[in-house]
Amino acid sequence: MVDSFFLFFVPMIVNNGQLLKERYRVIQEIGIGGMGIVYLIVDEHDQQKKALKILKPDLARYDLIRQRFSREAKIQSTLHHPNITKVYQLIEVQGLPAIIMEFLEGWNLADWIDAGNQMSPEMVRSFSIQIASALELAHQAGAVHRDLKPENIFLLSTRDQTLLPKMLDFGVAKIFDAAPLTVTNAFVGTYRYASPEQIIRATEVDFRSDLYSLGVLMWELLAHKQPWASLYGTYAVQKAVIQRTLPSLPDSVPVDLATIVRKLLFKEPELRFQTAFSVKDALFGEYDEQKDQKIGESRNHPPGYLCASEECISNWKNSVEQPEPEPILLTQRKVSQSEPTENYALLVRESQEEFDLRTSTNTYETVASNRRAFVLFGILLFLIGGIALNYAIKSQDHPLEISEIFRFLDPEK
Repeated sequence: MVDSFFLFFVPMIVNNGQLLKERYRVIQEIGIGGMGIVYLIVDEHDQQKKALKILKPDLARYDLIRQRFSREAKIQSTLHHPNITKVYQLIEVQGLPAIIMEFLEGWNLADWIDAGNQMSPEMVRSFSIQIASALELAHQAGAVHRDLKPENIFLLSTRDQTLLPKMLDFGVAKIFDAAPLTVTNAFVGTYRYASPEQIIRATEVDFRSDLYSLGVLMWELLAHKQPWASLYGTYAVQKAVIQRTLPSLPDSVPVDLATIVRKLLFKEPELRFQTAFSVKDALFGEYDEQKDQKIGESRNHPPGYLCASEECISNWKNSVEQPEPEPILLTQRKVSQSEPTENYALLVRESQEEFDLRTSTNTYETVASNRRAFVLFGILLFLIGGIALNYAIKSQDHPLEISEIFRFLDPEK
């Protein structure tokens, strides 16, 4: 259990003006995310502004989180792409892992959308081409992002007033040919943007799961609303992602864009685009479906191969080489409400470490919220007391002496 007293009095990790590693000068704190605290720093070797992301102290005691945080740095440091945030170095600050990364000036896509901004269809096309290009590089490097969503995309404004998206946060990425950093089937990601296979068998996903998430992003940007915004609760969202089809896009959306989104959002991975390169080609109007399908046919089906129809099951049974185990028919998949309902899939068990981690994160956010409410309540009481005292003083026929004020506050004297 997290020590609430510790959370209330979290010590300052670094001070403004402090020099780290004889190189990085701390300027100021600029934000707090789900896992880290971010500072603006200046690299005194080249006088460039950079960002310092330090893992939160209360999360640093979990080896799993420390490893994910370090993995984020290692993955992004190898991905050199204009649409992926640059990571320069992994260091340690006060015993906490920290990342030196590119300093971004602009808007988080989620905040940009919440502010009422909208993209035209052609802006969505340009945006999607750039994200697909970034995913193409990540996938070639063997990384599946697994948490592609507005909160993990940053928008920069370029000189020609176009928007340059930057992908963030590879902390929960899956790396092929690397040791997994989660227990079997433990869900990582965000349900509203996750693919059906990511929810059902979280650790058995491939690159096409990211393409589904890109489809959800495109749908949201074109429809100007979050796909499952009307649903409340983890269970309802999971069930919808697995069993329901998203509504058609507005008629104002160009047919080719609507077709691309529809193909990205197929429940069955093999019916989607098979690579990010194919998505990019389709957005340019140069999609080669036969070539794309050959790529899909040559790919081994992961455990938990999904089917959205009886015909798909029949094809599996009639195939020469039947991948194991037998496919899951999505429309018959049952979601139990008796399993844990926060942050991890309803369909799997949590390890004790994952449960402790979830509890820690939830407690941190709850205490932080309660602390803000307590401070606001104190300020409100102070203002009411000041107004009442001022009114009482002014209601007297003559100015009160200090002693009279105290006598007013304590009538027994």
